[in-house]
Parts: sequence; C-alpha cells; structure tokens
Amino acid sequence: MKYFFDTYALVKVAEKDPAYAGFLAEEIVTSVLNLAEFYYVLLRRFDKRTADYWLKLLAPTAWPVSLGTLISAMEFRFHHRKLNLSYIDCRGYLMARDLNLVFLTGDRAFKGMDHVEWVA
Repeated sequence: MKYFFDTYALVKVAEKDPAYAGFLAEEIVTSVLNLAEFYYVLLRRFDKRTADYWLKLLAPTAWPVSLGTLISAMEFRFHHRKLNLSYIDCRGYLMARDLNLVFLTGDRAFKGMDHVEWVA
C-alpha cells in the first residue's frame, strides 16, 4: 500500500514515534507544501541542522502543487469548514486521493474519512 505522508505523519517519523515506525518501510510521498510546513515545524522544535537534514532526505519525495489543485483544496476546505482544516492538509488529502494513495495522518479531523489511515 502506498501512502501520502501529511505533515503530522512526517513529524511523527522524525520524532521516531513507535506508532509510525511501521511506515518507515513505505515509500514516502508528500507535497512541496507539506515539506515546507514540516521544515518550519523542525526549525521550531529542533534546529536548522535537523530541518536541513530532513529537507535534503525528503525533497525527492515532494510533488509540486498547481494553482488548479489549490483551488480544488479550497473548495474542499470550504465544504468541510466546520472541521477547521488547514489548506495544506486539504491539498494533501486531495492529492493522496487523486494519486490513489492512502492519506497518512494523526489529525483527528480526518479520522473516518475515505482514503485515510489515522494513527494516533
């Protein structure tokens, strides 16, 4: 099974969370938006060296995002506005769905949605 790693999942992998250890054998697919958000989280929680390490490691896994796909994500976000989803999460979810990947996350807002593997 192939997974789209959202920012939450990437952070858990970097933190060596045991709940995400089994996903390390999987091919990582993410977006440039998720990777940029992940970089920022690592700068905040760790340091620039750690953020640069993960950026170099994961850059080849990050898919580009077009304006059209961002607009689709904003429509999805609007439709699900009661869940207070971020635009990056919405874009990642739709990208995973479009690529026939499972959206890997621990974000409670996605729990129970189609194409989602929710891991606490």
